[in-house]
Amino acid sequence: MSGWAGLAGLLLAVAGAQKQLLQPRSSLRPAAAEHAAQFDHIYAGTVNRGAERLYSFNYTSKPGQVDALRVTVKSDSEDDQYPVLFVVRQQKGVLSWQLPLIFHGLYQRSYNYTEVSRTLCPSESVPENGSSEQIVFINVASMAPYNAHYLLHVTRIKNFQLGTDTAFKFTASPSQPQYLLYKFPPDVDSVIVRVISETIYPCSVVSIQDIVCPVYDLDYNVEFNGVYQSMTKQAALTVQKKDFPSKQFFVVFVIKPEDYTCGGSRPPSIQGKTNYTWNLQRMKHLEVTVVPSVKGSVYLHAILFSFLSFFSFYLGALLVGFVQYIRFRRKTSTGRQGPDDGRETMTSSHPITASTPEGSSYGAIEKEYFSAMEVPNQDESSSSGGQELSTLDRRHPCGSDTDSSVEEESDFDTMPEIESNKNVIRTK
Repeated sequence: MSGWAGLAGLLLAVAGAQKQLLQPRSSLRPAAAEHAAQFDHIYAGTVNRGAERLYSFNYTSKPGQVDALRVTVKSDSEDDQYPVLFVVRQQKGVLSWQLPLIFHGLYQRSYNYTEVSRTLCPSESVPENGSSEQIVFINVASMAPYNAHYLLHVTRIKNFQLGTDTAFKFTASPSQPQYLLYKFPPDVDSVIVRVISETIYPCSVVSIQDIVCPVYDLDYNVEFNGVYQSMTKQAALTVQKKDFPSKQFFVVFVIKPEDYTCGGSRPPSIQGKTNYTWNLQRMKHLEVTVVPSVKGSVYLHAILFSFLSFFSFYLGALLVGFVQYIRFRRKTSTGRQGPDDGRETMTSSHPITASTPEGSSYGAIEKEYFSAMEVPNQDESSSSGGQELSTLDRRHPCGSDTDSSVEEESDFDTMPEIESNKNVIRTK
């Protein structure tokens, strides 16, 4: 009987253990008080290892509208051993973070933020002929043995979608990143995202990401998706429609906890510190504008215009050179075969004739002129001619022994008649 009694006791013990294991998990975890929350209302509460809070937000998406929510939380607890945990559950994803939010900088420095603001992944656009009911759960918990206080504020973003050629101004910080949606118009294939700021620091990052949830909008994960560019005062990124199948993208803005990425140094007020609250000191004001980029046809027209301009210039220069070459060849051929060859040869053999104008007779008097003028005085002219010849004979008795230059000079009139009297008759 004792054996049977022991066996019965063992069976009862096993059954009791199974009953405890089969109890619902909800009875083993801290009770979560669910609250039907409203937008634009600040909720304050406390959590610990034995109590957590659950908030539910319901809203209706309007046709053709993209709705996005902004969650802002704050806690006065800076104990990173027992942080306050926030978990957001949506239709297509889960987003979580903790307070204090810790960023790590250069040389193992840490930056603690006790206020965080995040944008939840937006809902998809609803067709024109319908509407959609959306629900979001936000769970607040902590493993702290004491009560950790927190504040919760959820709002609906009114201007979440960027427009073309429309500037949008906002502020951001390392713990409060921002991202916006842009949709390509039907007639635009490429756009330029321009971001400007009035201050150089703090250093910031602009990222272009595809429509994927969750969105990488923190300093330690912004580089994991899409393309990004660090900036101080200005930034510009070119985005093409063909790179995004959904014809839309997110523009993400992240503020760096340190400025060494942009060539700066850490602020002097925080040197030597490891943990501190650094919330509002690194706020940056930004302005973003999305403008259509230059179309490919404009580039093609500019290239063709430049090509035609240079081509016409070189073609004109070639034609001018060809015409000058033809003129030079014609002039050369005419100079070689012209009728003035004999005259040029004779002129070169008589230097005096070549140096005087054509038709002039320096040192000589035309025979026709003197024959007409000296008709009445033929005797005197003959006698003077005899004297001239006798004078020449006296000067050159032996003509064979004279130099060749003298013979050439004898062909010209050296005006010896000046020694004799002449009768010159002038006629009207």
